[in-house]
Amino acid sequence: MDEIRFSIPGKAVPWKAPQVVQRGKFRMAYSPKVSSDKKKEIQEIARFKMDGEAPLEGPVFLNIRIYHQIPKSYSKKKNQECLENSACCMVTPDVTNVVKLVEDGLKGIVFVDDKQVCQQANHRYWSLDAGVNVWVGKLFYASGGMIKDKDS
Repeated sequence: MDEIRFSIPGKAVPWKAPQVVQRGKFRMAYSPKVSSDKKKEIQEIARFKMDGEAPLEGPVFLNIRIYHQIPKSYSKKKNQECLENSACCMVTPDVTNVVKLVEDGLKGIVFVDDKQVCQQANHRYWSLDAGVNVWVGKLFYASGGMIKDKDS
């Protein structure tokens, strides 16, 4: 398998740093429930799509498209602008933290380690339905540098 594409339904969830709590003399770190639940969902979808295949090795590209649901409070005009992508989607969570959670979820399943990601493109759009589209594939070398697929 040279590439994998899949969608993660629902609202984009950002990566959050583990919380550290102290109980007496002991410190305990735990991941926030929302982040850990979404990471598990990403892992389940990725395992299903990989269908028992080994993780990709070598350099890979990662393309992530984040779709945010248009707020119901927007006017019809603003709603249409959003759908035509003339309105920039600048909402929380920020792209970087969503990407980090997706990368963590794919690690060990789609690719061995996230250090393999050599090319990355992340986009954020308005949509009628929230979700995240993920596309991961091997990078192949050519005389002029890296290309996305071996047939190019």
